[in-house]
Amino acid sequence: MRPRRNGGCSSDSNSVFRVRPSVSRTIVEKIMQSAKFLRREVLPRREAVLTITREIEELNDANLAVQRAEVARRQAEFRDDLHRRLGRSLLVGFIIAVVAVLRLRALERRSDDQRLRAEEAEKEMRLLSQQLVATQEEERKKLTRELHDHVGQMLTALRMEIGRAERARDGSDAQAKQALAEAKRLLDTILRSVRDLVMGLRPSMLDDFGLQPALEWHVRDFRRRFNVRVELVLRGELNALPDHYRTCVYRIVQEALTNCARHAQAQRVTVSVCHERDALQLVIADDGIGIDPRKARGVGLVGIEERVRELRGEFSVGRGAEGGTELRVSLPLPLAPEEVELARVAG
Repeated sequence: MRPRRNGGCSSDSNSVFRVRPSVSRTIVEKIMQSAKFLRREVLPRREAVLTITREIEELNDANLAVQRAEVARRQAEFRDDLHRRLGRSLLVGFIIAVVAVLRLRALERRSDDQRLRAEEAEKEMRLLSQQLVATQEEERKKLTRELHDHVGQMLTALRMEIGRAERARDGSDAQAKQALAEAKRLLDTILRSVRDLVMGLRPSMLDDFGLQPALEWHVRDFRRRFNVRVELVLRGELNALPDHYRTCVYRIVQEALTNCARHAQAQRVTVSVCHERDALQLVIADDGIGIDPRKARGVGLVGIEERVRELRGEFSVGRGAEGGTELRVSLPLPLAPEEVELARVAG
């Protein structure tokens, strides 16, 4: 048997022991170098980075503060400018409103003045128109009396004298008879003309007998002169009306029939006069070509309207339900003396 060589084993173990300290030293050196590297390179750079980060943060904070200050300043300037503009706008609006109000008040005062002047002028015109109508009626009355009392009497006397001369003449004188007959004919024509003129101005029967006979005579005369059928319907007590009511109704009927003959081309006319307890209703309707109320402002209708307005009545004219023209008048009647007394006692 070979003896073991302890020396070999010991050399190997020594070599192993020699290698391990070297490795350990290398790791330690690396650790130490790493620590040195950290202390020498990384930590200073980390501090530098942190310092730079802090500086950047400070710069950002400073920039943010500056921007916030700028924004606040801009907002303050905008708010001040807005307040100034709003103040100027309010001031301008207030001035415009004041000027507009003053102008409107001036226009209202001017309008009120013009309206008052127009109303005064209308009142004066209405008063003058009523006075004119009343004056016309008075003149017609006077002229009627003069024609009836003087001219008519003189013409009647002349006719009687001619008749007496005719009877006194010898019957053989044919030429004298013919001349006297012609004179009588002319006198009869003149008498009829004067009578028609008197009745047209103001029929004496309106004052002597009342409204109903005057209307009946006028309707008969209208039929004879114009060959138009006229139906007269009378209800109630008409002859007891006051004089100005009788005159108003007669003139309205006279004017309406004249318009029918001149403009309406009517063949049939209905005249209805109804005396109620406290009002007088007058309706005149024809079957003519009709009328446009917006254009119906002739002198005759204006005169009718003024007469009705003077008596505080209502007046309307327009197309009838079956065509033609329909004129309506409603006149409030004054209270009778006994009714006035009863109303006074009751009051």
